[in-house]
Amino acid sequence: KVSISRLERFAACPYQHYVDYGLKPVHREEFSFEASDAGDFYQAALQGYAAAALPQPDWPELPEEEVDRLMDGVLAPLTAQWADGPLADTPARRLQGEKYVRTVRRAAWLFTRHAQKSRFQTVGEEIVFGEEGGLPPVVLTLHDGRRIALRGKIDRIDRWQGDDGVYLRVIDYKSSKRDIDPTRLWYGLQLQLMLYLQAASQGLEGKPAGAFYFTVRDPLVDAEDVKE
Repeated sequence: KVSISRLERFAACPYQHYVDYGLKPVHREEFSFEASDAGDFYQAALQGYAAAALPQPDWPELPEEEVDRLMDGVLAPLTAQWADGPLADTPARRLQGEKYVRTVRRAAWLFTRHAQKSRFQTVGEEIVFGEEGGLPPVVLTLHDGRRIALRGKIDRIDRWQGDDGVYLRVIDYKSSKRDIDPTRLWYGLQLQLMLYLQAASQGLEGKPAGAFYFTVRDPLVDAEDVKE
């Protein structure tokens, strides 16, 4: 059993794969908050918001005030972990933490707007496949007959019951902009989304409808580009 990200890393550089998974060096811990930490925070916050918002009787027709109220409850324990960390170290770092909070609030409201305008409904967050208690693995057969069972975790699965069956789409949260590149797909460097979609389709018995990156960010808008 291997993860999809491990396949991608091997395709990108077998030598780095050997260092990471064979030698397994340990990095010295530094007192810092990296981009990967921000990504973990965004994922935890959005998954917490989904868990709180989806059971609401009026979902997805929630006013912005209710979205903020639900996010307050989700963010409180997450930001409490920053008290003795690098984001509380200096005024600049505290402003950085405030930016992260503002960004994920905007993402939660955007998630809600997406649900309001779509026929798809979210049916699961952090859906595991290839592990006990999760969806079945995606199985690849090698040229010599051996089989590899892929495992992973899908950030979000949305479902729509159409006239001719069930359609599924998968969403992967990212803290930086990411596009699907056919060339990287061909060479095995960007397998994640497509294999997530295959795992969801075969595990939940639905037709594949789409696979998307959800970029969590709060972009600045150039006022000169805004039209009345």
